[in-house]
Amino acid sequence: LHTAYRRQRQMCIRDSLYPEEISINDSPNTLVKWLFYISTPACLIIAVFIILRLDKLFKSYSNGIVFHPDNTKGFSIIGWLLIGLYFTDAITSMTLDTLLFQALPPELVVSEELSDILPIESMTLIYSNATLLLFGSFLVVVARVMSYAENLKKEIDTLI
Repeated sequence: LHTAYRRQRQMCIRDSLYPEEISINDSPNTLVKWLFYISTPACLIIAVFIILRLDKLFKSYSNGIVFHPDNTKGFSIIGWLLIGLYFTDAITSMTLDTLLFQALPPELVVSEELSDILPIESMTLIYSNATLLLFGSFLVVVARVMSYAENLKKEIDTLI
């Protein structure tokens, strides 16, 4: 090959976009890193508390106890934990996207082939997991209804 063609070919190979390993540690934003490092274990801790509360609730139901203050409180706690999980999960997702985006070299940020390198589509979309929020809100309302049913049962028991 002619020297000019060879040089052009080497420059094309050097300038081409190969997928690189990207780490969140490459991101310069310390606050976002701390948010990610705090929100990720928080999601796991909340999930463990939800499982423990569900276990306690199912044990109570298996003993035939339905309208009891502990069950009502359990439903309410699970609902609020799900709502909290929604927000911590959203923070985790958005901070991860931000950290990965900031970790990219500047020449890749303006590239149109960014989607080939990072298969993360939520980088431009706001993360939304409305199921956790809706179901958590539903359980809080169910807990309130159970509280009213519990009060009704007490009134009926006192009348009889």
